[in-house]
Amino acid sequence: MIDSEKYYVEVRKPLENIRNYSYAWHLRNNVSIFFRQSFERSLIKALNENNIHLDDKKILDVGCGKGGTLRHFVDLGANPTSCYGIDISDYRIQEAKRQNPLINYQTMSSEQIAYPDSFFDIVLQFTAFSSMGSEDIREKTAQEIGRVLSQHGYIIWYDISRAKKSSQFPLPISATAIKSYFPNYQFIAHEKLHARLAGALAKKSYFLALLIDKLLPFQKTNILCIMKK
Repeated sequence: MIDSEKYYVEVRKPLENIRNYSYAWHLRNNVSIFFRQSFERSLIKALNENNIHLDDKKILDVGCGKGGTLRHFVDLGANPTSCYGIDISDYRIQEAKRQNPLINYQTMSSEQIAYPDSFFDIVLQFTAFSSMGSEDIREKTAQEIGRVLSQHGYIIWYDISRAKKSSQFPLPISATAIKSYFPNYQFIAHEKLHARLAGALAKKSYFLALLIDKLLPFQKTNILCIMKK
C-alpha cells in the first residue's frame, strides 16, 4: 500500500508553492493553461450536450484538494451552499475553506463518506482515484460514491489513464477499470484528453500544441467521462 498523504507532503506540496510558476500545473504555467482550457471545453460540451444543469444540484467532490474544482463548478452555475468537498488532508481542506467559505468542506476519508444514502445529485472525481494508495481504497470509495449518489445521478470523472512510464503512483486508471468500479452505470460522455507531446510544446507555442493535440490521439493521457446511475 502506498502512503498517498506522505507522497503529497513530500512531493506535491513543495511544488505547489504559490510562486513556483515552473510547476506544470500552476495556474500561471503555459502547460497548465493549455490543458485546463482543453479540459474546460470538453467538460462544458459534455454538460451542455446532456442538458445537465448545476444550479439545482447537490454536488460532492471526492478528494477535493484545495477546492479548485468546486470553485470552477460554482463559476459554471452551481450553488456554493449546495457544494461539498472531502479530502483526507486537513491542510488542503483549511485552504479550500479560506478561498470559499460558502462551500461545505470536511476532512474525511473517501472510504467512509459521512453523508446519507442518495444525498448527492452529482459526484466529482478528479484525479483522486489515481492518487489512492491501494486497490482496496479505490473499491471502497467507488462503493461509497454509489451509495451517496441519488438514482439517475451523475458521476463526473477526470483522471490519468496512461502514464509516461510504468508507475505505481499516481496510478493510471483505464476505461476498463472505470467500468469495473461502476458496472451498472451508463456512460453518456467519454473523451480522451492531453496528448503528451502537446504539453511539451505548450511551453513555447499554443498553436503547435493545439495542432499536435488533435493529430496524436493515441498519445492522450487522461479520460474525462460522465456516468449516469
